[in-house]
Amino acid sequence: MDEARNYYRATANRFPAQRALEGEHHADLIVVGGGFTGMAAALAAAKGGRKVVLLEAKCIGHGASGRNGGQLIPGLRWSAGDLVATFGLEQARAIHAVAMMAVDRVAARIAWHKIECALKPGHLEAAWKPAHYDAMAREADLLARDFSRTELEMIAPTDMHRYIASPLYHGGLFDPRGGHFHPLNYLLGLANAALGAGVTIHEGSVVTELRDGGSVVAVTDRGSVTAPQAIVAADAWTAQLVPGARNLTVPIVNYNIATAVLGDLGDQLMPKDAVSCSIISASAPTRG
Repeated sequence: MDEARNYYRATANRFPAQRALEGEHHADLIVVGGGFTGMAAALAAAKGGRKVVLLEAKCIGHGASGRNGGQLIPGLRWSAGDLVATFGLEQARAIHAVAMMAVDRVAARIAWHKIECALKPGHLEAAWKPAHYDAMAREADLLARDFSRTELEMIAPTDMHRYIASPLYHGGLFDPRGGHFHPLNYLLGLANAALGAGVTIHEGSVVTELRDGGSVVAVTDRGSVTAPQAIVAADAWTAQLVPGARNLTVPIVNYNIATAVLGDLGDQLMPKDAVSCSIISASAPTRG
């Protein structure tokens, strides 16, 4: 990847480079992977009084956490109706609550640590077909009735111009609890907070082996860390260290494109600056 052509890297906040692991070390917890999951876990553990060492193969944010679309989409890929049909109402509510808690935690971390990552509220699902709008309306009714999601707003086709300057969409569903941000700056903000909490971060430290013989030993080409516990937060690369996870991971290719600076035109095209996506299934709303 050419970092010079990466929009997020070009607009990243300052984060000091962290030296690679050298020699033998001991900790209370080893975290493998410096993305959203690993950094949030390391920060929480350090705030809880643990000595934490985080090992990142490349640089913080090199993987998906540092170059994703920056969309904060409440809920799950499954519709509320599918959750209820599969798990029953009580368990569906619990699953949905966990998903909503994830979005709220991100906002709370940003506020608590004063992370400058251009957080902006609002998520709009745009209906590409009238049938999509009907499916959204059923979803919104179910969420309001059985999940207490009364803040959701159905946007009529005639009102879509308030969100997107295009006549192509057949209405949509607006969720004020969603939003978008600069994902790399959010992650770097977490990393700076983790350093402040006492986490030791090593970049350029590829874990080649995890030994588990009572204690966990994370081995790199230049050193090792021993701890009672480890968290493997390597996402697509997890199976390289935990073979049992091989059948539980699915590689997904994702492409993000940045336009030239649009200035006032951007405000005209998307007046509310809410993140938007299109529904792709008429039977069950699926974010895509």
